[in-house]
Amino acid sequence: MKVPTILFHGTADWRVPVKDALDVAQGLNKAGTPFALHIYEGDTHSMTLNAPDMIARTLTFFEHYRTGTADDGAKPSEADPMPLIHADSELDR
Repeated sequence: MKVPTILFHGTADWRVPVKDALDVAQGLNKAGTPFALHIYEGDTHSMTLNAPDMIARTLTFFEHYRTGTADDGAKPSEADPMPLIHADSELDR
């Protein structure tokens, strides 16, 4: 799969372990697929605690790939890759 992919996961999701999201991200990375994984500390499967941030990140992600430019005007291939993990999480450290 080569379509840019954005993933969101909450650490308090009892339905799907965080490890599953990390495994998907690892597979996307191995396949060379552009992706971003955002892990939210304490959020659940419904992602209600961080919905505004999730929506903002989704819009930024799609705009980045829709227009072919990063926020700084660079082409995506010239810009820093999207983050593997970005959130207020112990997993960032």
